[in-house]
Amino acid sequence: MDTEQTITGMSLLHNLSTSSKGKLKWTADFEALQRFVAEVLVLSDGEWTTPGGHAKLYQNESISIRWYSDTESITISGKDEKEFKEKLLKLASISAGLANDEDKLVDVVEKNRSVSHNDNKSHPNNDLDDSQETYLKILNCQLQAKLQALSDQFVSSMTYINRTLSDHSNQLKELRIADKESAAVNALLTDNVNISNQDTLKRKYKSKKSNKKSKTSEKQSKDEQRCITDSPAKTTQTSQPINEVSNVNKNTTSSPKSIQSPSKKVTVVAGDSILKHVEGWRLSNASNHVVVKSFSGATTSDMEDYLRPVLRKEPNKIILHIGTNDINYQTAQTVAEGVLNLGIQITQDSPTTDIVISGILPRTDKPNLMSKVNQANRLIKAFCIEKNWAFLDHESFNSTCLNSRGLHLNRKGTSILARNISKYISTD
Repeated sequence: MDTEQTITGMSLLHNLSTSSKGKLKWTADFEALQRFVAEVLVLSDGEWTTPGGHAKLYQNESISIRWYSDTESITISGKDEKEFKEKLLKLASISAGLANDEDKLVDVVEKNRSVSHNDNKSHPNNDLDDSQETYLKILNCQLQAKLQALSDQFVSSMTYINRTLSDHSNQLKELRIADKESAAVNALLTDNVNISNQDTLKRKYKSKKSNKKSKTSEKQSKDEQRCITDSPAKTTQTSQPINEVSNVNKNTTSSPKSIQSPSKKVTVVAGDSILKHVEGWRLSNASNHVVVKSFSGATTSDMEDYLRPVLRKEPNKIILHIGTNDINYQTAQTVAEGVLNLGIQITQDSPTTDIVISGILPRTDKPNLMSKVNQANRLIKAFCIEKNWAFLDHESFNSTCLNSRGLHLNRKGTSILARNISKYISTD
């Protein structure tokens, strides 16, 4: 949080207080409350509604904030109610501390103005007493120090609140996505088993039908042969038709080749939030069912746990796109080794699954990240060659594929990433 955001947050914080009974209150208008929730609490994944009367309600997956404009009271409910309420009470305490300090400063200034006014009447050419000026300077320094300490405490508290709420929200979304994708994989595997069973029944039916036709043809051939034996005078005339029947029998008795319709392969594309707008059904084709699993904020070590339910289904292929969240805090060597260890775990948990590593995409949110990304990709590619894994290179990516922050993909970037993955799956 920069200085401007801190000043804005502390300005809005003045409106948050507690009643004599310890209940939360918001003394400003609804517009200011909306700004407080968006800019100070950094909650943007919910929506405001007016349920009725004087109430205004903000609600997301983990928390509900209800404000009554007539009583100025705030109530908190939801999964994170206890933790969130404690943090708001702490912020209200900070707000009260700031208000007290401001009142003290106003009192001191007013008193000194009064003294100065009286002194000027008796001594028009004299300024404030040196001792009074010194006292004001000391008081100002003390207030500035306390204000800075409160500002730091405010920033620290808000950072913790935002991180906790974001983690809870992301975990809930990931669990829901994992449940849906797991159900889709289960359904697909069940379909494959059913298709295989149907093909087996078809082959048995065709074989049985062919054998029945063969027996019928043999019986007809014997009857015709018997007729020929009974009528020797017609032997010469009927010899040609007999040969034709014999040829027909030969063709009839040969079993038709059964053609087994191939079952769809399951390809899982798994990784961090870079994949969040890539849709599996768009990547699927006649021979491949593609499932995309995006885990927001995931690192290479996180993916070791996220992938275990997927690997129990033993997909035919897994395409890993990971490393974006590691590259900001770790060296290129450490990131590459993390990807290598993840691939080795997949090999151990699901030996029949083919592994494809998707290269880390560029980042421009910090100056040194581009060189680290390039270095990490070179090391990862070398590991892939050593382990006989496929490596999916994204050479066509540049800064125009990223959003304004330089981290996540814009629409163009998502389209290119999906096209690269689809092209690899189609040509495999």
